[in-house]
Amino acid sequence: MAKTKNEETIKIKKKTLILAIVVIIAILAALGSVYYMNTKKDKEKTTTEEVLPAEPIEVTATAIIAKECTVCINMSQVIQELKQTPLVVMRQSNILFASSREAKDLIRKYEIAKIPTLILQGEKIDELPLRGFKEIENTAILEDVPPPYVNLETKNLEGLVDITYVKDKSCEKCYEVEQHKVIMEMAFGLFIQNEETIDINSAKGAEILQKYDITKVPTILLSSEAAKYPAIQEVWEQIGTTEKDGTLVFRGFDMTQDIVYKDLSTGELINSSQIENEE
Repeated sequence: MAKTKNEETIKIKKKTLILAIVVIIAILAALGSVYYMNTKKDKEKTTTEEVLPAEPIEVTATAIIAKECTVCINMSQVIQELKQTPLVVMRQSNILFASSREAKDLIRKYEIAKIPTLILQGEKIDELPLRGFKEIENTAILEDVPPPYVNLETKNLEGLVDITYVKDKSCEKCYEVEQHKVIMEMAFGLFIQNEETIDINSAKGAEILQKYDITKVPTILLSSEAAKYPAIQEVWEQIGTTEKDGTLVFRGFDMTQDIVYKDLSTGELINSSQIENEE
């Protein structure tokens, strides 16, 4: 009995969810390692409760944003969420355009390299469990700005990622490679700017296979901007390779479940779940 379009859609979404869960687990494992490494460095702070302030800390928040960056993190929303946390009492909040004189003075004073950013000021700012901030006296400045962001040295907007789907269009049973986009956006937080699909049977496809030594398809290529994302930095070596030109190639077929792909060296179709069961 032929499957309906809805049944096929549900099946694809199920496979996407499974693959996403596997990737998320890998991310959590990597981040967990970082957490435990930090814990070892500070044996006195063994629990979350011990590093939290005894009472809310009064702070002033100043966000510096780039007027031209409509895809950057929404600092107004960040400040609103910060106001709702029980850890702080917001005395005042400001949002400045980077082109303003006040913002330029702050950028120069604190040697800010990326925007948008957030500056928190308060007498007890050092008692807040802040990660990704550098502290100067009673001030904390966000350094680990999530992409996309504007690099103030180059004036470039960074973190806009191009994704290329490399597939064999004649392989009807191969998994839907486009599902990687959902995973990259949801699990890794990537901002996908452009998408392109390349058939391995085309001249361009053959060139890509040779250039990156791709032996299994479908797969994806991510532009070098993807490497600016912390989640990618943490786990990519487990699920792919970074090529000499900075391109990221997905090769983690052994980390997937219930997908069908083609081994180009043998021409065989392989079901990842069957391999797992055989092992």
